[in-house]
Amino acid sequence: MYALRAFRYRPRNIKPIEFQFSKTFYSKSNFTSKSKLKIALAGGGVLASSMSGKFYSNLSENSDRNVIEIQHSGRIQDSSESAKKSIESTRSIHNIADDPYKAIEDAIKDKPRFMVDSDKIKIIYEPSDFYSKLKQAISEAKERVYLSTLYIGSSEKELIETISTALDNNKSLKVTILEDCLRGTRPERGETGLTSSAAEISRLIEKHGADRVSIFLYHTPKLAGIKKRIYPERINETVGVQHIKAYICDSNVIMTGANLNKDYFTNRQDRYFQFEEAPQVADYLIELIDGISRFSYRLVLNQAHSDTFNANDRFSLVLNDKDCPDPVKRPRKFKKYAYQIMINFIEKWNKNTASTNIFTMENGSGVGVGVGVGAGIQRSQTDDYPMQKLQTRSESSKEYTGDYTFVVSTIQMAPLGIHQDQKYIQKLFRAIKEYSLQLAKHDKPSTICKTEVTSAYFNFARIHIDAILACKSTFNFLVASPQACGFFGAKGVSRHIPNTYSLFELEFLKHLSRVNRSDAVKIREYSRDGWSYHGKGLSASIYLSIYSFIRLSDFFFLWVLFT
Repeated sequence: MYALRAFRYRPRNIKPIEFQFSKTFYSKSNFTSKSKLKIALAGGGVLASSMSGKFYSNLSENSDRNVIEIQHSGRIQDSSESAKKSIESTRSIHNIADDPYKAIEDAIKDKPRFMVDSDKIKIIYEPSDFYSKLKQAISEAKERVYLSTLYIGSSEKELIETISTALDNNKSLKVTILEDCLRGTRPERGETGLTSSAAEISRLIEKHGADRVSIFLYHTPKLAGIKKRIYPERINETVGVQHIKAYICDSNVIMTGANLNKDYFTNRQDRYFQFEEAPQVADYLIELIDGISRFSYRLVLNQAHSDTFNANDRFSLVLNDKDCPDPVKRPRKFKKYAYQIMINFIEKWNKNTASTNIFTMENGSGVGVGVGVGAGIQRSQTDDYPMQKLQTRSESSKEYTGDYTFVVSTIQMAPLGIHQDQKYIQKLFRAIKEYSLQLAKHDKPSTICKTEVTSAYFNFARIHIDAILACKSTFNFLVASPQACGFFGAKGVSRHIPNTYSLFELEFLKHLSRVNRSDAVKIREYSRDGWSYHGKGLSASIYLSIYSFIRLSDFFFLWVLFT
């Protein structure tokens, strides 16, 4: 049986922290970034409960880890009694409002959606396990391996060798790698001179041929003209990068925020979802990568090359599609060209999956979970909440019964004028705000509407901050502590970034205090000696207060994974 668990953290060493400094508050978010190519997957149900009950508790309860609560003042209070009261009041609230439900339906329309067997979705908890499963999936692949990442570490010889061995063992296997051009070609000190991610993985083409290994590097059109000439390395990457992390081996998919580098395999905590035998999701992501590759550079080995001091001399970059305008020389025409490719891709998959949003509930007790994110089913051992069955008609009229997870994909390509991710999150926050306010009119506890947000960086957009301050929903934030920030200990200006995020937290806590929301909104920081935190995601539960060991079957649940 499945138990839908709460995102109620149980840290062992919780320390209230008082801030005594103040700076001007401002915010900017990855959600509204104008620079990144991103993809977010949204889903619900069994996967969502597993993520809440296992992934987050795993972070907070492990003896090696501390989750520190950040408070402006006051103590942590045990809200189990309020949970019990909210459960008792649950039966009377089902007809209060349908607006958020319809808002989510509106948010996911015109977006690809998939039904995935929940038993085929696995959560990976440790970076080392993620690395092991990735290598295993590559080694066992028969036909195709697609790796989309910001970069592959130039020192990741073991991973590159794993790919090479898989190609040796299976002559029908083909490999496609999509990286960011700026990060992928950034020179780094190697064993025999300067090298780069692109230079190291180019050896796969040298050994196995360009007919079996394809390497593409996306270059943002935002870095053109004088910016391209004067922006130094590393700084130029702040203008825009290819940020999709999706690893596909045949019909198996790993969605994560982790890049393919040593830190992400050892001591940088991220979140990882493995979709086993999910051919439709795999096909979708492969076509997405193929589409982006059309307006990216293709890596081509130079005919006469040697292992010179600068390994980037080993290869050249040519536009993959001969009709594609160069993003550096003709950025405006490039944007139009790339935009049309992506719109054609989006429309195709919207059409292919359009019928996967018709849900009916059998033996339900009031609330349908059908239209949109959160179409998960929980088995119940309680007489008041009988076992429910989810049915949906796909193009093949297949009937799904049992535990399935409804997965929706959104794409953020702001440089091309595509803002699905941004608009989706805006609608979601608006729905949470409106529904929590409506519940408040009926004197329902705020725990009925709960939202959990985790991010490596406390750097949220104004629209999200305003919604949190105005609504009645409870919010739990899990963010990186300054020591767990990836920029901690960095050189130059970057070394100030962790403390800047702490200032944002302080100002946000002050805002909460002014509007009397301090008890409903909590911030906790991930802290583990020698580790950094890179998780980014969001979950929302509506209609029921969801706590550990309480099995309920009538709920609306949402999770969002950001890459």
